[in-house]
Amino acid sequence: MGCCVSSGEERTDREPLAETRPRYSWEKKERPDRSQLIISGQVGVVVCRLPGQLSGRQFHIQDCRQCEIFVLDTTSSLTIHGCTDCTLVLGPCGGSVFVRQCEGCTVVVACQQFRARDCRKCTVYLHCKSQPVIESSHRLRFSCFQAYYDKLRGSYILTVTLSLSINTTQEVNLFTHSMQSATVKNYIG
Repeated sequence: MGCCVSSGEERTDREPLAETRPRYSWEKKERPDRSQLIISGQVGVVVCRLPGQLSGRQFHIQDCRQCEIFVLDTTSSLTIHGCTDCTLVLGPCGGSVFVRQCEGCTVVVACQQFRARDCRKCTVYLHCKSQPVIESSHRLRFSCFQAYYDKLRGSYILTVTLSLSINTTQEVNLFTHSMQSATVKNYIG
């Protein structure tokens, strides 16, 4: 049996059907501008990342000299590497802050975990949920977190699950074997 209206010839006046395929969540996700997630090689400038620019992503600061860097947004982790004579005011970090091979820097941060390695003559104003860890570093000074800006209020800190009542800044762990005999009081300012 066949269709009584079919002609056997192919029609050319039809519009082609638009192919509709499903759109997956990873295709819809907006890709971050990678240049906003790193500050590198800056000298003598002021750099600022405002609230909402990072949205809890990882952030890197590397090889900067004599800069003032303000990261006023939440991050999932922060890595600071090879900076000299910089002031770094960093928003709440929901994970770890790693400071490596820095000299003469001032770091202001609230985080879950703080680690410093191969640093010299740095001052750290810190609010930390776990004990700060120092490895192979010299002349570091720690003090309590001292910063304020509008978005830093309690709810903003709570978005990265930091407790305002738990602060272990004065419980510094020294992990370098040669430093085990040093007293932690040398690091508390």
